[in-house]
Amino acid sequence: MASNRPRILIIGPRGVFGYEGGIEKFTDEFLPRTLKHADATILCVHPYAGETLDGLDFVHVKKSKL
Repeated sequence: MASNRPRILIIGPRGVFGYEGGIEKFTDEFLPRTLKHADATILCVHPYAGETLDGLDFVHVKKSKL
């Protein structure tokens, strides 16, 4: 069933739920606040099987060979 909530696309964030990176605190604050108002899809290079939140989807994409 389609949601009437807006959906945002986040490309390659670092620091999602414990991943190492430069924006852990931003991500920990940004995602829960955003998901109160919109659903989100995150494109990740590494497969993700950890914690998730309602309205949050992960899509694993392969690394570029460039």
